[in-house]
Amino acid sequence: MQHRRFHFSLVAACGSAWLLRFWHTLADHSERYRKLRLLHNREVRAEVRDVNGEHAAIMQAALAHDVRRVTRLMDAHLTATETSVAKLLAARQDIPAARWAR
Repeated sequence: MQHRRFHFSLVAACGSAWLLRFWHTLADHSERYRKLRLLHNREVRAEVRDVNGEHAAIMQAALAHDVRRVTRLMDAHLTATETSVAKLLAARQDIPAARWAR
């Protein structure tokens, strides 16, 4: 819940109810994949990252109103999560893809 609140705080002032509804839809759908990083088994381990450090850097850039830095840090943050999840899914061929698409 705190994770979602943090990320929502970065977009909450956009001024568009439509964009915020869309953001919530995307966040709902991405949550199931983000949680895959927490899965562990003998063959595959979720990549260890300093997510709190990533969030702290994003927060500092946002508080400094450094839009370019926030954008760069958010892109790296989201890409790292995407890469981690893709590796886990590729390695977990024993689990039908349909299970993750719920």
